[in-house]
Amino acid sequence: MDTPDQLCGASDLSTDNVDAALALEQVKGVPTPDNAPHRDGSASWAVLKTFAFRVMMLVVNFGTGVTVARTLAPLGRGEQTALALWPLLLPSLATLGLPLAIIYNSRRRPDDAGRFYFVGVITMIVTGCFVALVGAIAMPYILRGYDPLLVRYAQWFMLFAPQVLTQLVIRAHFEANGEFTRSILTQLVPTFLTLVALLILRFLNLLSPVTAALCYLAPPCLVTFSLLIQTWPRMVPGFVSFREDVAILLTYGLRSYGADLINALSGQIDVAIIVAFLNPVALGLYSVAISISHLLYIVQTSIVTVLFPHASGLEADAAISLIGRTARLSLLVSIVFAGVLIAVAPPVLPLVYGQDFQSAVMLIPLLTIEAVLTGICWVLGTAFQTTGRPVVVTLMQTGWFACALVLLVVLVPRMQTIGAAVALMLASLFRFILMVVCYRIVLHRNLPQLFPNASDVAYIYGKMKILASRRRSLSVEV
Repeated sequence: MDTPDQLCGASDLSTDNVDAALALEQVKGVPTPDNAPHRDGSASWAVLKTFAFRVMMLVVNFGTGVTVARTLAPLGRGEQTALALWPLLLPSLATLGLPLAIIYNSRRRPDDAGRFYFVGVITMIVTGCFVALVGAIAMPYILRGYDPLLVRYAQWFMLFAPQVLTQLVIRAHFEANGEFTRSILTQLVPTFLTLVALLILRFLNLLSPVTAALCYLAPPCLVTFSLLIQTWPRMVPGFVSFREDVAILLTYGLRSYGADLINALSGQIDVAIIVAFLNPVALGLYSVAISISHLLYIVQTSIVTVLFPHASGLEADAAISLIGRTARLSLLVSIVFAGVLIAVAPPVLPLVYGQDFQSAVMLIPLLTIEAVLTGICWVLGTAFQTTGRPVVVTLMQTGWFACALVLLVVLVPRMQTIGAAVALMLASLFRFILMVVCYRIVLHRNLPQLFPNASDVAYIYGKMKILASRRRSLSVEV
């Protein structure tokens, strides 16, 4: 989205210890998330709720993917992907690291959170307008070889760029306040509206690559506008201190911006290379395969969403200890999910998406292994961000991106979509090796044990008892 063995054992923090440590930091004078007005309870409870919402999002996304794939076939699916890609990718390249900076600084200085939120919204709206203009100019060159009418639609779709950046700031503000439920709802609600819109258009025989892309882009815009109105009272316009607040955010943001930039590119560079070298049919097949393998991200993103804000309020040793245990548990869950996914994909994928997508099955194992490696690197990388070293994550992501780009350019023309899957898997393995090296050089620690031990089993058992007790108490109250 990481310590010696002794830190992974008895000194690991349970969720309750995390809350106690945060309270202790507050007594020492360090602001913590417990000040947040709408905190979503303990870390484990927040992770469970986030995971549950992401499962719901997974189901809805599955519905949207099947609807588009069965209606448009590989060719139409590829054209729709090309149309919706750039209004999402280009803004994500221009975050300036502000979402992470808002979380980090709001947790450290909760009294200034309203000013940081205001500065972030204004900055991202202006940046988004600039990105929209640049994207509209670039579309004819990026989509050369596509139907000119599709290119024209892609230019108009760049108008959605400002809302993409603004939504990132809104989510960062929610997460800084511990409102993880609201953060995930900013993604779940638009996805549900997208599914409804797709089903209506399919029923009316109006679903095309253009209208399908619009179904993906318009609902988030409506939700973002609604959230801006709702959260306007939270903003504290600091026009006098505006430049100072921007400087504070950019001081941290620009150091983590490289990682943001590479993360954005890493999510779409394979698709961009396929757009450049292969035809829309190949893009449609690959899009289905990558969307299935990315189901694994539901585990890591649920964890990292909660882990970074919580760990940011801890001392370095406590934060890294917490991250080490989190990495072990998330890897175990990811491996189990990966095995199930690889086993069920061959019979289920063509049955659900249609026989036209049968050849996408061979991509699933490679892309699933890549997803597991990427996920564990997300969790482990949090150690550098929470200890004030985001530039290390940036450097590792840069190394990954350079490796992936070279491999994609070399392998995709020769091996088609299989080449893209192999390239991503090898690049992710390279990033994991970089992670091992950076832990030793930068944090002066060995990479934590990555497979659960006895203390982890006891930890899980204890948390299950707590959650069961909480459920029984709620039942009694009802």
